[in-house]
Amino acid sequence: MPRKILRNKEKRSAVKFFRDCFRMYSRIRLRLPGSVYETDRITLLCNTCLGGVILSDLHMRFNSPFINLWMYPKDFLKVCGDLTSYMEQPLVFIEDRREYPVALLGDVKIYFRHYHSRDEAAEAWERRKKRMSPDHLFILFSERNGCTYEDLKAFDALPYARKAVITTKEYPEIQPAVYIEEFEDEKASGIGTRYRKGGCRRYIDDFDYVEWFRSGKIRRR
Repeated sequence: MPRKILRNKEKRSAVKFFRDCFRMYSRIRLRLPGSVYETDRITLLCNTCLGGVILSDLHMRFNSPFINLWMYPKDFLKVCGDLTSYMEQPLVFIEDRREYPVALLGDVKIYFRHYHSRDEAAEAWERRKKRMSPDHLFILFSERNGCTYEDLKAFDALPYARKAVITTKEYPEIQPAVYIEEFEDEKASGIGTRYRKGGCRRYIDDFDYVEWFRSGKIRRR
């Protein structure tokens, strides 16, 4: 076997081993005594697919329909600003050029990126909507898909105690901002699940989301 292929195989094995250990460590931390919140009831709303990855890594149940999908920032902010009313709206699937289902929820669009059919998306939406716990809401936002500074300010003003936003710059005036340094030269926050070059850590690992779920406090690692 050529040396380059062998080295790449060894590197992949090392990354997998590290990620498996990191996931196990994170799952144990999440469930240690002393958590302020009931972690099995946490209801995560996210405007990108990042939320689904985090919950899957932690072996947490999807208690929110806003998982494995994405929304434009302004649409997501509208939903968060009037969540009760929007959750009473029916999903209406529409024709779209994308290969995955797209639906309207009232006047906002939802892009079901990781669903194979409308039936699958609709069934998951209704099932997870029933699990939502208003007392355990966590809101995760990302500076992507055309997000503006005004959107960040609007997110900061939302009346939720537990909210965080992944950003490309340091915004000391945005209380829930989680700055990822590697994204600074980009126009939008990058893909948080990607690995740093030559390493085993993902960009999102800078955000201590386990501590966030346990205490509601935003910390960097």
